Amino acid sequence: MGCYSIPKPDLAVRVLSVQQPFATLIVRGVKRVEVRSWETDYRGRMAIHASSAVPSQEIQREWYDDRATGRCFADQGWLDREDLKALPRSAIVGTVELVGVDTGEWHAGRSANDQLFSFNPFTDIRELIERDAHTGQSRRVQSPLQPLQVDYKPSDFLWALRHAVEIEPVMEVPGKLNLWNLNDALSACVVEREEKTQRGDWRPPQVDRKRRAQAIKEWRERWLSALELEVRAIEETVGRKREARSLEFTAEVERRFQETLARYLAENGVEHGDGGEQVRLDRRLRRVFDGRETVSRAELELELRRHIKREVERERLEARERRRRRKLMKLLLELRKRRKFSDPEQTEEQIKAKVEEELERILDKVDRGEEEDEEPEILTKEIQAAL
Repeated sequence: MGCYSIPKPDLAVRVLSVQQPFATLIVRGVKRVEVRSWETDYRGRMAIHASSAVPSQEIQREWYDDRATGRCFADQGWLDREDLKALPRSAIVGTVELVGVDTGEWHAGRSANDQLFSFNPFTDIRELIERDAHTGQSRRVQSPLQPLQVDYKPSDFLWALRHAVEIEPVMEVPGKLNLWNLNDALSACVVEREEKTQRGDWRPPQVDRKRRAQAIKEWRERWLSALELEVRAIEETVGRKREARSLEFTAEVERRFQETLARYLAENGVEHGDGGEQVRLDRRLRRVFDGRETVSRAELELELRRHIKREVERERLEARERRRRRKLMKLLLELRKRRKFSDPEQTEEQIKAKVEEELERILDKVDRGEEEDEEPEILTKEIQAAL
């Protein structure tokens, strides 16, 4: 692709002042949309001026709170706010082409092919100027950097930018509001430095690979930790829902449980405060709740259900083992009786092998969940014991 040539201006270069680090991100082709509360009829080349403002604490909070911004900054090798404060300020840092201005409503209400927004500035490629090492000619290349997404309101004006060129900073240039003009001397200086970048006589500072790798590592650790916390919260929510379903009793048992719980609440009292209903615990239940004297009704009910289910499961297993042993004992007696009266050739080892076979069959059936339990009767007993 041929080099995009910048015509020498007949008039002073137009300038837009932008705070750091966003001024640098614009001239590096990363920030493709500038959000303003006002519009302009101007279209064409303009210089980007980095204002004198020191990057604020708010920018640092956004850096850490917004995943996309954090990754964008990490791509630049920026590790902390000190890196942002070291960027040039009160300086012209590059040029860019303003290709269109429209309100924030365009994104929802217009197609990507509509008039001046013939491309989507949020997803279109980022282009940079680069000199070919073999031919010495300038060419346009796609930027490998992550684009910086922007937040905007429908009433905001979106300035679509492209063809960014970073230049050797022109320092000690005070900024102004709105679009403003450079004097002839500074305009000539900006154009000259722009051409130097295109010729390859000046190269923008390269991102330190080690710092970039470290910044991306820290970003991943921070955001993976945040994602892990989110996933854990989701796991806890789903876990509580699943546990609640697993702690549901049959209709009859649930009725008895609620009746018993209501009697307990009436006997021990319920206090009302900022934390909702708090139930006073008797001596038995204080041991269950690590000596606490009151708990919320929801916590009490949940823990009681857990306790009952645990006791039911314990008794269920014990009952299952008792039934299994009785069955195996009966089988062992029958086999020995059969050997005595009708099968004297059968040895004791063969008899025990048959009992082992039967035990394996029973355990396989248990693993498949085919063994039935008498839950309601056990539950009723455990409810009375718990309260």
